[in-house]
Order: sequence, then structure tokens, then C-alpha cells
Amino acid sequence: MSVTYNEVLQMKKEQKITLPLTKKDLKLLPDIIEDDEDLITFIQSNGKPQGVLCLTNKRVLYLSKELNAKSISFGKHVGLTEITILLRNINSVRSKQQVLYGTAIITDSAQDYTFEKLTASELQRFVNLVKKQLNSPMQTKTQQAFNTPSNISSIDEIKKYKELLDLDIITKEEFDQKKKELLNL
Repeated sequence: MSVTYNEVLQMKKEQKITLPLTKKDLKLLPDIIEDDEDLITFIQSNGKPQGVLCLTNKRVLYLSKELNAKSISFGKHVGLTEITILLRNINSVRSKQQVLYGTAIITDSAQDYTFEKLTASELQRFVNLVKKQLNSPMQTKTQQAFNTPSNISSIDEIKKYKELLDLDIITKEEFDQKKKELLNL
């Protein structure tokens, strides 16, 4: 189900998300959340650049309007850095708490994703909601289907292509395309 900007604002209010998310940050969400996805929560990363870390019923999504050489172009979202971690691929999620800020570490079959400078009080709520989603009956069924022997070989193939990407032998676009093919997305 698609989400509107007003629904995002209402969610911020209802969930008592106290972070200073700007209109610019929040206006990104309705364009990115897919029609068959439910936005569960979000949290702002106060690192450089600032970004929004979102949880849906299908994925963890990091969005940042970083306009520099590292920016990635995703269709109409030119200049938008987007990191997507499908829930079915997540092996673990944990947090490291400091006094004001903390770090979320999400591990999937290919790598660790580290999201820093998250407000400590919001971080624990976010991590708990991710764990709850991972333990939902629907995710358990999806993970079991994904971890069949044929898909394990796909994961090995993705790891090989990731190594090629890390060695600058293939481009990020080539890696993403091959990953989609191997995962049948």
C-alpha cells in the first residue's frame, strides 16, 4: 500500500519519533515506498550526509540526498543514494549504544551494513522493530524458500560478483543487474 506525505507525518507523530526530520527528508519516502509495501517506521541518521533509515514489511532502506561523486542514479531519483537490504536476506541486526548516538549493524549474506549517528533512544526501537519483522511468520516462510539449495548457489555467485565489483573489474550497475538475475527479482 502506497504511503502519502501526510501519512508519513502522522507516523512520525504517532510513533513519537522526535528526530528533527526535515520536510526534504520526509518527502522522499512516498516516492520510494512501493505500492505493495507498508512503511513501519523510520529514523534519521545524523551523520554526514544525513539520511533516513526506513523499515518496511519487505526491506530496510537507507536514503540520502548526497549530491557528489558517490551518488547513485536510480531512475527518477537522480542524486539519491539508496541502500536496500531485503528482510529475507538479513542474518542479524544489532546496535551499539553510546550516550547520545548509536550505530545499527545489519548483516546479510553478502556484507555488514553500518548506519551511524542514530539517536540512541530511537535506535533501540528501530532495531526491535526490525527483529520483530524478521520473526514474523511471513518472513520465516520467505527465508526458508530463499535458502533452498538452488538459492545457496545463487548467493555464492553473488559473492563472486561482489569480489569483482570490489576489485573494480565490473561496475556497480553490472553487479546490481547480475544480482537481480540471480535472485530472480
